Amino acid sequence: MSQRGTMSILFLAVAAVAISSVVASGVSCSDGANTDTCFNGLVLLQQRAEVVKTQQTITSVGLGSRAPTNEAGYNAVAGMKSDEEMKTFIKRVAWSEARQIDDAVELSGVVPFYSGTTGTQSFGALREELRTAPWVLPGEGRIAPLSDWGYQRVALLKSTAHMMAFARRFLDSVDKKVSNPGDLSAIIPYYDGEKSVQTFEALSKELLAAPWAQSRNAISDITAADAPEDVVSAEPAVKSKGTSSGWTQAGVDATKKLGAVFASNGIDPLAFGEPSVGDAVSQAQLEIVSDLNLDFQRMLNDGVVDHK
Repeated sequence: MSQRGTMSILFLAVAAVAISSVVASGVSCSDGANTDTCFNGLVLLQQRAEVVKTQQTITSVGLGSRAPTNEAGYNAVAGMKSDEEMKTFIKRVAWSEARQIDDAVELSGVVPFYSGTTGTQSFGALREELRTAPWVLPGEGRIAPLSDWGYQRVALLKSTAHMMAFARRFLDSVDKKVSNPGDLSAIIPYYDGEKSVQTFEALSKELLAAPWAQSRNAISDITAADAPEDVVSAEPAVKSKGTSSGWTQAGVDATKKLGAVFASNGIDPLAFGEPSVGDAVSQAQLEIVSDLNLDFQRMLNDGVVDHK
């Protein structure tokens, strides 16, 4: 049951208690002589109703800053039909992906179409818009120089998302890739300020020595025997088309196997879409692959365009 439904039931319960207190007294409110008693009962009812209303307001205010950044969190905030709460939520989603809102006016124009005041969409649609909108810029973790100065700038943010992006960029620079996102997540708190702050040298050494930071070439050399049987095909997942790329039948078939991966990471499959043969590989698809550190070359049997 929703929070609003729960509070409505509580209100009715309060009303019932107040009315029953008058009835139990044996007083007839139609009797002019008992006007004071009936009036006092109605005052009690109003006072209790105001308490319930205040409690409901307190529990809903600030939901945009507390709701989890996933589909359930988006739906909860959208249910409030509040532009301000949705604006706060959207800023948090951008921050969680190491991005920043560059134009408050543009953000305000988009908010009603997600907040419920004009319409609602999905968390996946919101993420895709933030990843492609010109008024959303890469955050510090995505642009800071790969040096100690850059590392310290990112560490000042005390942000897991920004330090994760920074670490991935370093691995990209040495042609490495994370084979298990959980392993990277485990060490980030010791560099992002949550538990400690170190140096770029220390971070780079740990990343280079980590067994889960594998060479991109090594990952590409995985044989078809290592891929799921129903994904194995001689045809690559994506075929180059000049400056763009398009999905092949092998890639389309393989993407249907990613539902569990998306679900476990709180990603709406709609954000990835359902590609058809020949469709261009969208920026949103590449971003999702990059953010999850998915080994697309393994999962799709030769993979999609390498995204750094």
